[in-house]
Amino acid sequence: MTTTAQREPLAYPFEQPDGLGLHPVYAELRQRPPARVNMAYGEDAWLVTRYADAKALLADPRFSMAAAVGRDRPRVRPVAVSGGGLLSTDGPDHHRLRATVAKSFTARRVERLRERVREIAQGSCRATC
Repeated sequence: MTTTAQREPLAYPFEQPDGLGLHPVYAELRQRPPARVNMAYGEDAWLVTRYADAKALLADPRFSMAAAVGRDRPRVRPVAVSGGGLLSTDGPDHHRLRATVAKSFTARRVERLRERVREIAQGSCRATC
């Protein structure tokens, strides 16, 4: 993974285009190494857009979720999410927790939840939309 110097970080998130298309800045960034971006809450982060860079980053133990627990790290929201749970573990611990949770998310079980999830989502939308 290579990086290039960039004077000013780009404002992130980029404006959302109409429909499902990506913002033109993403198309440009997919051709370049990781870029510095400024998150909505004011802190800088690195945005990785290319497959090879993402694969290298995810394989690098310096960027493991477990190593980041208890440390400040780039995030989408102003408040850091506390560690713990499936999303903040790596390796054997992650696989053990995932195997336990996966039993509750078989296709059959998820299908049985479909109608209730729809009711909840529609209710939430009526309250906030």
